[in-house]
Amino acid sequence: MIRILPEMPKLAGDFFAPVMPRWFNNVLRIVILICGLAIAFILLGEFNHLNVLDRILLGILPVVFIFMATHSRGVMSLSKTPFFLADINVICLKHRLAGTPEVGQNSEIENAKRKLWIFIPWTAITIIRTEKVMLGDDGKGSYSVVIDLEGINRKDVEPFLLSIFNEQSHKFSAAFYCNMLPFPSSVAATLQDMMSKSERPEMNIVT
Repeated sequence: MIRILPEMPKLAGDFFAPVMPRWFNNVLRIVILICGLAIAFILLGEFNHLNVLDRILLGILPVVFIFMATHSRGVMSLSKTPFFLADINVICLKHRLAGTPEVGQNSEIENAKRKLWIFIPWTAITIIRTEKVMLGDDGKGSYSVVIDLEGINRKDVEPFLLSIFNEQSHKFSAAFYCNMLPFPSSVAATLQDMMSKSERPEMNIVT
């Protein structure tokens, strides 16, 4: 059976915890930082020729870019916090909006929800594969790791999945991982190997 966990669980024994490779993370941070500094440079050079709205917009963007590049909660977190956890008994997924804090009314309640993880035993998963999935409204698909779920209520798992499709009676397919690195094909192969070794549905979590 599935379980909702208040925070990232600690799995005992051998487990899979993919994160963004550090070298790629550093390259991404440098690119973002350069973009932020470039926008700041443009703002300084064209400040007197810009209207108030453009000044505000170009003034905010460098701050956001520099924050994303240098703060521990920015891009750096992608090399520290696993995208998900798995072992031979279970796969644990974090909230799909984890890392994007809510502001405004009821933000405390919403942010607490975004810290949740879900425990899904392999017995609820029938197939793991990679597939090109439409994850936005841009008309372009992204190669993702897709699982076929059975005997699970969609509403229970929806906050933890990027996309749900191919819905049938008590069955549906769902994408939950689409990052560039590690490659979805490599991630899917590792998960397929773990699922093939699964012998029991019990949780293997250190309390």
